[in-house]
Amino acid sequence: MLESFTPGYLDDLGLGYEALSGVNPRIIMTSITPFGQKGPYSRYKGGELVASAMSGVLLSNGYEDRAPVKEALDANYFHANAAAALGTIMAHYHREATGEGQQVDVSAQEVGASRNTNNIIAYQFDRRFLKRSGDCQWLGLRPARWIWRCKDGFLWHNLMGGKIGAPANRALSQWMDDDGMENPLREIRDWEKYDRSGVTAEQKAVREKAMERFFLAHTKKELDREGRKRGINASVANSPADVLEHPQLKARDYWVELNYPKLGTAAPRYGKRFFLSSKTENYVRFAAPLIGEHNSEIYREELGLSDAELAGLKEAKVI
Repeated sequence: MLESFTPGYLDDLGLGYEALSGVNPRIIMTSITPFGQKGPYSRYKGGELVASAMSGVLLSNGYEDRAPVKEALDANYFHANAAAALGTIMAHYHREATGEGQQVDVSAQEVGASRNTNNIIAYQFDRRFLKRSGDCQWLGLRPARWIWRCKDGFLWHNLMGGKIGAPANRALSQWMDDDGMENPLREIRDWEKYDRSGVTAEQKAVREKAMERFFLAHTKKELDREGRKRGINASVANSPADVLEHPQLKARDYWVELNYPKLGTAAPRYGKRFFLSSKTENYVRFAAPLIGEHNSEIYREELGLSDAELAGLKEAKVI
């Protein structure tokens, strides 16, 4: 049983975990709430933005000189739902071994806190607050830029240090030379000994300005195709249109079309699965049901109600 009511609501209806487990000790109830089933905040209202703020994640997003910004979509609750799925699977495994069910208690705030590990550790050890860094990423004691504009969108690229970053950094510098562009990266002779911590603010600004001009001179397609050939360690940010037409997703037969005949709309494409297993299918086969679409199957065939009883429920606006 999956539920996301305020803690105590189902207990008041006689449908809480204790009541249901008394009827069926094997039952697994997975509860997803903003703050969990226990604690002084357990009955507080909340949502994606609240959970993000209360977990510390929100304060990390955005630019230092602006207000914090919420992550795109509902990232915190997506992660909480994945934690709930894993917890439910573990509870099922336990039930198969012991015959006992249990309640899985997922707090969106706790899940957010687990995603905030770097900031929490930096504070615990150094009493240092990692500031919002916008299009940069904190690596060590200083942020490194990793989001760039190109002709028709954005991409990710990071000048990584040492032997790991050397091949990609060399490749980028060579491409800038091949394009005949100003290239301060050429000054770095031994990329394997490149250490970002030794780069001055002035050097960093000059190099990033040149890289910015280079990326703006190319399209996403150019950076993707030529970048992969050269190995520049860049990844373009795909739009929804790019994702729908991506050759890798097509090759893996990821998309499935689901018809909505009653709505009279073209069949949209959905992601077919959450993961691909060699043994167990978990494919999306049907569109989400319309309201009341399966009333007949449930009330007549499963519960045995008559046509008159079904009509009475509809008239009373129960269904």
